[in-house]
Amino acid sequence: MKKWIRDNIIYRLLRHLPDKLQTKLKLVGTCILGNGWDYFYLTSLAGNFSDIQQEDVRKVYADMPEESLNVLLEYLRYCQLSNYFNAENNNTLIVPQYPLFKGLKEKLNSEKSFCASVHLSVDMTITSEVFFYHHGLKELPQQVHEYIADSDFLDLGAWVGDSACILSGYKPRKILSFEPSPEACQIYTANMKKSGIANTVLIPAGVSDKQGVLYFENNTTVFNLDKNRNGCADIVRIDDYLEQHEHARIGLIKADLEGEALKMLRGAVAVIKKDRPVLLLAIYHNADEFLGIYPFLKKEVPNYRYKVRALSGLSEVTLIGYPAELTDKTASEL
Repeated sequence: MKKWIRDNIIYRLLRHLPDKLQTKLKLVGTCILGNGWDYFYLTSLAGNFSDIQQEDVRKVYADMPEESLNVLLEYLRYCQLSNYFNAENNNTLIVPQYPLFKGLKEKLNSEKSFCASVHLSVDMTITSEVFFYHHGLKELPQQVHEYIADSDFLDLGAWVGDSACILSGYKPRKILSFEPSPEACQIYTANMKKSGIANTVLIPAGVSDKQGVLYFENNTTVFNLDKNRNGCADIVRIDDYLEQHEHARIGLIKADLEGEALKMLRGAVAVIKKDRPVLLLAIYHNADEFLGIYPFLKKEVPNYRYKVRALSGLSEVTLIGYPAELTDKTASEL
């Protein structure tokens, strides 16, 4: 009802006002009728999304379930709000989040339990996407969990090992973690040792569609791709790496690559087609990810089921995919 009032009464009346005033009043109205408040960082994202229209999103994701489409449209709207605020003085805007306070107590308890069990510091700002939603694995049925057990996982953008700690609970044979930052790699190694997780392999490299060098800011809290930054690392193609190294079936690919996920997929098409892994992909960094990944996957690896979820408020948006035969087969047998 609140959403209907906002969209069909408030927003329609606001259309008679100047655009800038209209948008500011929309923000206030949404906050009043929304689900909660949280900080949302807009500066680095807004430029990448300023030219995207809602019609573009609806066209690319035309066959997505309504809940997924709504997440995408809300994320786009929040990013574009920054066009009306002074980002030079303050790049943090307080906005309603999705779904910020849903299960908040349970999430906080999960964070404490997770950090304690794997010896991670709460200073690492580990998001609910990891410690509570497990990058979207909690959104998937049991038969998907059974499908990935005893396979090898790819943890792309491994950071300090937070994802590896969570993914280790899904019975992988091995976790292949790719992380270009030397500082993050050091912490990753220490965290795996303290947590007693022995089935991980850390590869100090970035991933893309061709070999090369990745330049970035070498910082464990911020990772920016920029040739003027102080860090660099080798880049590998996933298909090339797997061809040259022993591995089992790849059952899962988790990727959070600061805007490089589409390039990574282009360099991993062979293994995705062959092994049909579960896909947990961050698609919020730039337009290439946001509008490019879904049509690319539909073309290259058909017969997958997809959904989009905002698993850390609206600050991170994840595309979740798994082979359609896992659930379609079950349905046909009932």
